[in-house]
Amino acid sequence: MCRKNKEIGKRIKQLRNFLGLTQREFADRIYSSYRSVQNWESGDRFISESNLRLLMDEYGVSADWIYHGTGEMFSPFFQNSDSDIFLPAAEIIKTPFVINNPDRYAHIVVSDEMDPVICEGDIALWIKEERIRHGSFVFLIGTDGRPFIRKYLFNEGQGFLVPENKDYKVLKINDPDVRHVGTVTEVFTKKSMMPQKI
Repeated sequence: MCRKNKEIGKRIKQLRNFLGLTQREFADRIYSSYRSVQNWESGDRFISESNLRLLMDEYGVSADWIYHGTGEMFSPFFQNSDSDIFLPAAEIIKTPFVINNPDRYAHIVVSDEMDPVICEGDIALWIKEERIRHGSFVFLIGTDGRPFIRKYLFNEGQGFLVPENKDYKVLKINDPDVRHVGTVTEVFTKKSMMPQKI
């Protein structure tokens, strides 16, 4: 049993206890089994890089803290660096088929703005693209650094960014608080890890 496994396992347990979650609840939110969480916490098994990424994204955990035990447990919720949103899809999606496009990125959806089409916990694959097409789902960044998805609709000479969930407001494409980054191409849903074309 590696010392590094044990140290990371202790921090995973510390995080779970801090959040007040059972091993099963903790595991469900990162698409793992409670047995995996048991093994990570005991240091019997090392957590994979993709599971660590999911854990950091889902719970907002600092990489320095989870890997090395340094700094704060939680990262600032919104990051302003583009490198924080350009997560290669192959680092997150582990499926029987290969995603070999290095220009495809993954975004773990953390809000219900696009329910029921794209739901919280789904993984949206997107590509950098300047062009916006009517009816496409676009990947955006707010001035606060928060990534989000909207459907682009062009009507009466204006472009609108429309949420599927009517509890959220429609934005205009030229809104200074929003930056268009790319287009969503597929979504891996919580129910099926087979991609759904958008």
